[in-house]
Formats: sequence, C-alpha cells, structure tokens
Amino acid sequence: MGAFSIWHWLIIALGVVIPVVTIALANRDKTLTRIHYVVRTVVANAVVVVLVFVIPSFLQSADQALVLNIAIMIVSLIVFILLTLWSVHRLRDIRWSRWIALIMGIPLGNLILMILLCCWPGRDHSAETAAVFD
Repeated sequence: MGAFSIWHWLIIALGVVIPVVTIALANRDKTLTRIHYVVRTVVANAVVVVLVFVIPSFLQSADQALVLNIAIMIVSLIVFILLTLWSVHRLRDIRWSRWIALIMGIPLGNLILMILLCCWPGRDHSAETAAVFD
C-alpha cells in the first residue's frame, strides 16, 4: 500500500478545492425551490448513469473505451460542480449555511445532503411571486 502518490494528493486537492471555490463564487442572492432542485439533480445524475452504465455496452474497441473514460471524467467533474452550486442555492432557500455544501465532496454524505435538500421545505415564495405580477 505504501505512501500516497502525487495522484492521490491531486485527487484530494481537487475534492477540496473545487467545492470551496464553487461555494465561494456562488451567487449569494440566488435560490432554488425544492422542485427545481429535484429536477436538476435527477437530470444531472441520469446523464452520469447513462454515460457510466448504458453507453459502455455499445463499445467495440479499447480506443472507444479510452475516449469514453475521458468523457466520463469530464462530465462527472462538471456535474459535481453543478450539484455543489445548486446545493448552495438550495441551502440559501432553506436558510442554512452555504458551507454545508462541502458535504457534497464526502461519499454517502452527498447522498444524504441531496435527500435532505430534496425533502426540506424552503421559504414561502408566494409573496415574491405575487409581487412580480402586481
């Protein structure tokens, strides 16, 4: 098992740096309602599932598999950033600290956080909606 290689440290650094930068740069005024968060989360995760489980069954060569693996890594990174950003917006809607979104980088912690964010009621947006139409 030995010592950590540079790749291990790079993965750990990206797992910490990407969420921190995403949270720090997130729009502090934007919120996401529960239904918007659920729809975005389901669509983003469905894209990753299709890339990881469905498309590989159609591959014919090792070259195609290499290209697909690179695509999976890129898309997974983008989805991770988007899920963290959307979690920050949803956390703002339920008036929790945006730094709780750091849990998105923890395996199984991210699943628990997404379930909580999908189920927890947000603030009442009916007054804001009424003000728009007045």
